[in-house]
Amino acid sequence: MEEQARKPYTDVKVGKEKNAVIEISGSITAEVLDEHKRAVIKELQKDFEAPGFRKGHVPEMMVEKGTKASFLLEEAANSALRHVYPLIVEDFKLEVITPPDVKVTKLAFGNPLEFTLQVGVQPEIKLPDYKKIAKKVMGEGKEPIEVKDEQVQEVIEELRRLRGQEGGTPPELTDEFVKSLGAFENVEDLKKKLKENIVLEKELELRKKKREELAKELTAAAKFPVPSLLVENELVAVRDGLYEEINKNGITKEDYFTRVGKTEEEFLNVQREAIERQFKMKMLLEAIAKEEHIEPTEDELKAEAAVLSSRYRDVDPLTLFRYVTEMLRNEKTLQFLESQAK
Repeated sequence: MEEQARKPYTDVKVGKEKNAVIEISGSITAEVLDEHKRAVIKELQKDFEAPGFRKGHVPEMMVEKGTKASFLLEEAANSALRHVYPLIVEDFKLEVITPPDVKVTKLAFGNPLEFTLQVGVQPEIKLPDYKKIAKKVMGEGKEPIEVKDEQVQEVIEELRRLRGQEGGTPPELTDEFVKSLGAFENVEDLKKKLKENIVLEKELELRKKKREELAKELTAAAKFPVPSLLVENELVAVRDGLYEEINKNGITKEDYFTRVGKTEEEFLNVQREAIERQFKMKMLLEAIAKEEHIEPTEDELKAEAAVLSSRYRDVDPLTLFRYVTEMLRNEKTLQFLESQAK
């Protein structure tokens, strides 16, 4: 009872999960709200200025009087909610995967702060027969990739044409010309390496196509909900990015959607479905990796993190490490699924 009395929240109720979203309601005590009001005033005090006082030394009472009451109330509420929400998540052992969508239903100093919030939680994932699906998808239509001499010749002609733009006339296909292009010994060596590159490109294209087919089959077979909050938050980011790009190009939204042949609503629905599939596939890969005990090695993590940290020096190391871990784990899981075709 004593421990309960010390909690900064009361009357918390966690609703039943629906489509991987739960609703939480409760109150934050008036005392806690007042504590956060005092903390906000102290923060404002650092930069507050008033006649007769040095910056940062204005009495708290004057800071409070010189600040809009509505602003103080809102900032105190936000601060209190940021403090209490993680405690509720921990105490009720919630596996949340989205930021909370919070609504304050009652707010006044001297009274408890009442709120409701919705948050996306980790759904229960029932894995389909992913090995069988992978074997079917990855094994279908797998024939040796052939590159005809005509395809190699087309690339060579394009190289001659580009070099001809510099000198006026396309050069003859000689060993001397070939050596000027790079690390090639002669004409035959160029043709051999071009053929190898074309094969590699076709293999990568086929691999990408197969992975897309695999994602489509796996997500269709997996029956679990993706939290709508997760999808909608990402959709807002995609939409805002699109609108910013449209404004940069100096056109209206109406002109853009006319060009793409869709209404704004139709376009966003397509994006919503694609985002939902992406999140579902991400969750499936995580679940398969867990089931198969797939994890990147420490050496793999260090090597990849070193490469990325040299490119993105301002990224938080912990964020970078999490990204690298997820990226490598997903790649190893996809390779595991590809191996089922053998």
